[in-house]
Formats: sequence, structure tokens, C-alpha cells
Amino acid sequence: MSTGVQPSSPGARLSIGEVVALLRPEFSDLTDSKIRFLEDRKLISPARTPGGYRSFGSHDIEVLRWILTRQRDQYLPLSIIGERIDRGEHLADIWGIGIPEPAELSGAGASEPELLGEPAAVDTPETLAADVTGGSAGEPDAPATAASIPSPWIAADDSLTYSAAELSAESGLTVAEIAELTDFGLLVPLADDDATRLLPPQPGAAQPDPVQASLGLEPPEPRYGSTALLIARISREFATYGLQARHLRVIRNAAARDASMFEQGIQPILHAGGVSADLDAQRSLGRLMALCERLRSVVMGEALRRYRR
Repeated sequence: MSTGVQPSSPGARLSIGEVVALLRPEFSDLTDSKIRFLEDRKLISPARTPGGYRSFGSHDIEVLRWILTRQRDQYLPLSIIGERIDRGEHLADIWGIGIPEPAELSGAGASEPELLGEPAAVDTPETLAADVTGGSAGEPDAPATAASIPSPWIAADDSLTYSAAELSAESGLTVAEIAELTDFGLLVPLADDDATRLLPPQPGAAQPDPVQASLGLEPPEPRYGSTALLIARISREFATYGLQARHLRVIRNAAARDASMFEQGIQPILHAGGVSADLDAQRSLGRLMALCERLRSVVMGEALRRYRR
């Protein structure tokens, strides 16, 4: 994750000349023309002011730094850099949002016959425990628990919280865009009851608390968790293609429906009980999510086949 210099205040935007001045100590040959050329090659997508001038946020600067570093240190041509950006490698390097697939669906661990539905070896509680702990069945020094399985769909540090302004500074979105993502249910402020997170988003602003209103108190500023930061950063990438919160709510609604379906799928496992019920349920969720993403990619690829080379 990058630790380079950023705009001084949260949400600050820089002009192209200010970006050159900021990065020239690291990249001595950087010029306005080079930045414009990278934009022409669709490698960067800075916002525009109402007057038509380029406006760079912290995310734009990090992407530019990522490109320039690979040119300088790895001598990569722009065509290769563009391919890596298309695969999202810059996001994994800059923001650390790479999401690994569960081991049973990646690499040599997943054979084609198994993915096509042919019978595979049946997992037992003993083999599941061995897979998770890296040991063999019957070794008592490494007990398997649900907490010992990494959850790739959770942010690395879910203890951090952010205000809207802090999310804006970290993701490159404006505070208004953060509010829009919240209105459409993609960003959910932290609440005492996590069960509300999968409920359909309610249109319009949240209703004020009647007790606070009667006392003339301002509602507390909403705080967001680390997962919201991942969503905001990914949404910033969508925004470079003109896709805003109103478009992304389709993805959000589909994810909520999938989550509800997967919850139903693991209920028999949880109801069966046993010492490994939580472990089995969590592993099953990981598999279901990976399969869902694979199926979605294949179906989408077919729908967009005419654009593929």
C-alpha cells in the first residue's frame, strides 16, 4: 500500500500543474504533457472542473504514481501497464483490495470435472480441520474453529471507522458521492444492529431521532467501517466509466438477494448442529460466493461476447 505524499486536506483536489510539482521529486521527467498523454491512453481518468480543467484527487495521484513507478523501475510498456490496470492489479497494489479465492476453487485444487458437477471427495469434519490448520486429522494441538478460516470478503482491519470526509479523502470520491452511495444502500453507516445491513435501502434521508429532535440536538455524524472503504474505492473505479451510485445499486440489490439465498442454503448445516457446524457453514459460504462470482463472470462474458476479441 502506498505511503506517498497526498493532498494536504481531506477531499482536496489538485490541478495538473500542482500534480507535476507534487510528483516531480520522485519522477524528475514528469511533465504536463506526459500526464495528458497517459489520459489519452485511458490509463488515468481525472475529474473535470465546471470550467473543463483537470482535477486530481488522492486516488488519481496514487494511480499516476503506480503507473510511473512501473515505467521507471520495471521498464514496462504502456500496453502492459494498461492490461494490468484492466485486471485491477493497480487496486491490489495501491489499496490492498485483492480478494483471494478459497483454496478449494483456485489453482490445482479445483479440477474441471469437479467444477462441472462430477462427484468429488466428500469432506469430513476431520479433513476439514486438517485443511484449515494445515495439519493432519487427529492432531490435537491445532483445533479448527470458524474463526480460523479467513473471510476474504471482510476488510483486513474491520476495527477502523471513518467519517464521510475521511472516506472521501481515502477513496477519491467527493463527500456528495459518499452521501449518494449511502442513499442507495451501497454504503451502510455503522449501527448497533448489524442485521439492518442486508435490509433493502430506504429512499430519502434517514428520519431524525424524536428524542434528539425534542432536545434540539444534532444527530451524531455517521461512521463507516473498513468494508465501506473498500466499497468506496471500488465505486471510484466505476465512476471513471461514468457509472454512479444509481447504476451500482443493481449490483447491491443482486448481492443482497444472493446473500439471502446463501443463508437459506447453510441453514440445514447449522440446524444439524455438531462441533463443526459453524466451520462447515463458513466454508460453505466461501464456496458459494466463489461459485457465484465464477458463474456471474461466465454469464456476463457470454452476454458481452460481441465485444471480445
